[in-house]
Amino acid sequence: MRIYKTTDKIEVKIDGISFFLSPLSYQQKLSLQMDMNKASNGDLTSAMDAVIKALKMSIKDVKGLKDSEGDYKLSFEDNGEISDSCIDDLLNMPLSNKLSATCSQFLAGVPDKILDQNGVELEGVSVIKVKPGKK
Repeated sequence: MRIYKTTDKIEVKIDGISFFLSPLSYQQKLSLQMDMNKASNGDLTSAMDAVIKALKMSIKDVKGLKDSEGDYKLSFEDNGEISDSCIDDLLNMPLSNKLSATCSQFLAGVPDKILDQNGVELEGVSVIKVKPGKK
């Protein structure tokens, strides 16, 4: 069994774009879970807050995106989370729902596959895990 550190970066391919995500700390999981609990009671603001937190806390790099200047680069805040402007950019992509679902599933640890709300594996999404001892 492989254990993942919060400093590890797990590659997840979504429709040909590589996102590198890190596992969440227990403090991050607690914060995210509180918003998700409020969302399950119909609080739409908390639902969106949970999505944004999941993206900010887990995304560490991306490869395969272009912008008007060439390769798209993420910008980060002092706390290591991606910036609000990056969140805006990522949420405007056609694959943003798949990305949101992927990041949210890191709440339960590093998943083997990404499932939709009905438990069906999301098409075009794959978790690329390396074998223990290799990076």
